[in-house]
Amino acid sequence: MRRIWAVLLAGLLALTVVAVVPATAKSPVRGDIDLMLVTSCGAVTWSGTVTVDGQPRGLVLEYAGVPGVFRGQSYHYEEYFTVTAEPIVAGTCPTGSETMLLTGWDFGLGVLANRNMYGDNGLVTDTSEGYSMWLGRKVRMSGDISLTEVTPGVFVETLDGVFQLN
Repeated sequence: MRRIWAVLLAGLLALTVVAVVPATAKSPVRGDIDLMLVTSCGAVTWSGTVTVDGQPRGLVLEYAGVPGVFRGQSYHYEEYFTVTAEPIVAGTCPTGSETMLLTGWDFGLGVLANRNMYGDNGLVTDTSEGYSMWLGRKVRMSGDISLTEVTPGVFVETLDGVFQLN
């Protein structure tokens, strides 16, 4: 009888471990975004950091070459995103030597009336080794757009917000 209970208990424990591992891998990951617009990288690019679990990573958003569309005071766009192992200084061009962790694309909407804000939805399309569990997963970015006049007539545009990987 003890042997039967031991086998049943071992089986239940194994099922519990198997059930918990995928749930952990599927948990959403959230991080804070701090980006700055830079136009000298060849394409319109936002660069900076995304901080996840206290760990700063690089984040680059690059317009996909599809012309954005203004409708009233909203702007519709498509872009590619890359998360790198190394943080990137906000407003600088990526060097190309950064270690890619995740890449993907997203569609977004910038609302410029009343409250400058943005929201993007997309998918992870490529990952590096150790990050394959995020392949095909949904990405959501949202937050505020800020314009700061650094000298008369010269503005710096920044994004602050949240990055979520589901």
